Amino acid sequence: MKETRFLIKLLKEGRIEFVEPSEEIGESYINKSESYLESSRILIK
Repeated sequence: MKETRFLIKLLKEGRIEFVEPSEEIGESYINKSESYLESSRILIK
């Protein structure tokens, strides 16, 4: 519950804001997750 209050506080202070989803952001997350998956496969070997 503390995290929720912390995020609400940051929103009220204007330190964070909601953004609209975009293809660019989605693709960035996909690329990052693929990179992490590849790294974990290398570490397992």
